[in-house]
Amino acid sequence: CGAGLGCLLGSPETLSCMEENLQPGPCETGGVSCGARGRCAAPGVCCDSESCVLDPDCSEDVGSHRSEDGGALKGVSGEMLLRLLSLATRKRT
Repeated sequence: CGAGLGCLLGSPETLSCMEENLQPGPCETGGVSCGARGRCAAPGVCCDSESCVLDPDCSEDVGSHRSEDGGALKGVSGEMLLRLLSLATRKRT
């Protein structure tokens, strides 16, 4: 989990987050407060314990962010992140 992109799923970056599963509380990105009970998880995205929504209060200049390995990450729109999150958490039937 990181302030720049929220929580990544199924990528090499998630290896550093495996310890998060051992923690009693949910992942926290450290973003600013938004909505009624949420925190900014990524630019334009506010998440609380139940869902994520687009929120202009979470907007910031995100031309690029640096990843842990020093590479630049291209800015990803909040709408795209919500779609990816929806696909990743969709129940399989």
